[in-house]
Amino acid sequence: MSIAFRYIPELTVEFRNTLNSMQARGMGITKEDGKLVQRFRNFAAVVVPVLQSALHRIDSVTNAMELRGFGTQKRRSWYSGKDMNALDWIVISASLMLFGLGLWLRVKGLGPYWYPFL
Repeated sequence: MSIAFRYIPELTVEFRNTLNSMQARGMGITKEDGKLVQRFRNFAAVVVPVLQSALHRIDSVTNAMELRGFGTQKRRSWYSGKDMNALDWIVISASLMLFGLGLWLRVKGLGPYWYPFL
C-alpha cells in the first residue's frame, strides 16, 4: 500500500496536466462548458489516459519487483543474490585477457585493434 500511496501525487499532477491540455482544446468540465452529459464525456476523456498511465506504471513496478526476487524468500529483500558459476568466471577471465592484450598492443606501439583509414 505504501508504494501505491507514493503515486497519488504523481497521478494528481498528471490529471491536472491532462485536464489543462484538454481545456486548452476546448473540452472543459465546468458548468460553462456544456450540459452534464457532455461534461461527463469530457471528464472521461481526461480520466481514461490517466488510468492507463497508472496501470502502465503499476505494471512496470510489478515487473521490477518480480525481477529483483521480491517476496520469494521469507525475509523481505529487494534483491536476490546469485552465486557465481563456471561460465561467469570464464567470461570474466576472457574479458580480462582481452583487456590485457589491448593494453599490451597499445604499449608496444602496434596501435589500436582496427583502424579503417590505414
